Amino acid sequence: MTAQSHRAVRATVLASSTLASLLLAELGLRAIGRGPCRPYPALAHVPVMTAPDPELGWVPREGRFTWSPTGRAEDAVTLTLGPDGRTADTTGDRRIDLYGGSFVLGFAVDDGLELGARLADLLPDTRVRDLGVPGYGAVQSRGLSLRHLASEPAPDTLVYGFVDFHEARDVGAASWLHALDLAGEHHPWHGLPTAALDGDGVRFLPPRTWHHWGPAESSALAALGERAVIALRDRWTADKGEITLRVVLRWREEALAAGVRRFVVAVLYAPDRHDGVLARLRAEGVEVADLHDGGYPASAVPVDGHPSPEVHAAWARGLAEALR
Repeated sequence: MTAQSHRAVRATVLASSTLASLLLAELGLRAIGRGPCRPYPALAHVPVMTAPDPELGWVPREGRFTWSPTGRAEDAVTLTLGPDGRTADTTGDRRIDLYGGSFVLGFAVDDGLELGARLADLLPDTRVRDLGVPGYGAVQSRGLSLRHLASEPAPDTLVYGFVDFHEARDVGAASWLHALDLAGEHHPWHGLPTAALDGDGVRFLPPRTWHHWGPAESSALAALGERAVIALRDRWTADKGEITLRVVLRWREEALAAGVRRFVVAVLYAPDRHDGVLARLRAEGVEVADLHDGGYPASAVPVDGHPSPEVHAAWARGLAEALR
């Protein structure tokens, strides 16, 4: 056998061994439940409550949306969004606008049982507008509020409902962008606006997306590789808390300049850094309502995992006390 033939045999054996190893690894990953990447099937039954927006990524859609968070018909909930968000049927001289993500909105909670409605019950002389949007953090909440402030009278009080995972959203962590990409099949979006440090301040960046690895949808190995890259990029995402803080400080300055009398950060859930978040906000002179002891996540909507009506009631009691 010639030297050239030996090289050809070795190359064939090496290629065969590599393919066999990859095949075994693929089968092994699938056997332990680590299969290819799939869009979120759990979102297929959730009505589309948002529409793509070129600046904010997505914005609320008006409508009456009914679905079951648990998949059981008897657990169906109805969530109604009007032009002013999820607005309680109240009137009054004072107005409170609530901003934040799905925790503020009351995702998976029936009309009348969410934070805004509960707060309106406790403050009957006040009109409460619940302007939370699923998936929002501080960057998008600020952007939505500036739109409202530019086109209508300012509220007496603006409340931002902070949850610690908003920080990953505000910087565009790869894990969050990837999650949005997987959810996009059922809930279209335009991208995620983010923020970055800029000297002593913050600058805002246009919406961006995660380009999902196509092979990851058919290969468990490719999906594992994509997850590894995402985890590595998330580790490089530093200063998340500081960026969100600076977004809040800029937002407060803009809101007060537009006529808002009180700007309040309601800390809804920050299990690992609760004391640090409170201390940092207060050190910057931000008015804080500490609602962390609302009972979440012990009390959550079954299967869905969002805060339960009981948590919203506890948050409303704490916020009403803070705002009196």
